[in-house]
Amino acid sequence: MVYIFHITTIAALYAILATSLDLIAGRLGLVSLAHAALFGIGAYVVGVTVKASGWPLAAALVVGGLASAGLAVLVVLASARLTGDFFVIGTFALQMVFLSVAVNWVELTGGPTGIPAIPHPEVFDPVFRPGPWSAGLAVALLGLLLMAYRQIDANPVARGLQATRDSEPFAKSLGLRTSSLKVKAAALSGAIAGIVGGLYACYTGFIAPAQFAVGESILLLTMVILGGANSVAGPAIGAVLLTLVPEILRFVGLPGSVAGNVRQIVYGAVLVALVLWWPRGLIGRYELKS
Repeated sequence: MVYIFHITTIAALYAILATSLDLIAGRLGLVSLAHAALFGIGAYVVGVTVKASGWPLAAALVVGGLASAGLAVLVVLASARLTGDFFVIGTFALQMVFLSVAVNWVELTGGPTGIPAIPHPEVFDPVFRPGPWSAGLAVALLGLLLMAYRQIDANPVARGLQATRDSEPFAKSLGLRTSSLKVKAAALSGAIAGIVGGLYACYTGFIAPAQFAVGESILLLTMVILGGANSVAGPAIGAVLLTLVPEILRFVGLPGSVAGNVRQIVYGAVLVALVLWWPRGLIGRYELKS
């Protein structure tokens, strides 16, 4: 049962991450390969401040969320000068810069070995250990986010974002403040990713650069495409399905050294198949374009 609760927790956290990415990718049509960096910044901020500085978790989560939100805003503001493939390349470069800092700033991040033994508040001990409390909290947070996302979906703001995505000059001609809409969506997306990163750091008790590499950004984007961009539940469904892939491979009996490579092949095959034959995913309402 502990194993099932653990998988449920991880799947729910990734579902929240994929949903936050959809705020940029699905609503604004900006394909970002830097979302794992936003996730990682929140994790490192919480890991460093809680372990080294003894900050309370709530304060560390707020700072981590703000740091990730600030970087997300910079990413989206760059879209004013970078569009299409150039924007994707720009976000990829930002992802690599984050990874390089995480690997080489050994004094702060622990370098390639990461930060072990990240503590969490003793009063919330059951919440940060694999079990019904951690799974229940993660699923509850996902449910709250999907409810909020549904409200955004019915709000004029959502239509403004979609108009900006489809034709920014036309949206401006209608009097929409497109830059402001982009900043708000990016800040919310980044803040959610940063907070989830902090929760992930406390839950696992260990973080390292490999957990936030470019492969994770590609995985998150694949989750959005599989479930369906610009839909309330689509990215969450995609996240749950792809989180289960490595667990299924465990039961196949593949050696650990082979299972990791097979997982990457499966992710790549799924992404190629979706782009070629099912670009809107399972329940998507928008076809992502670079």
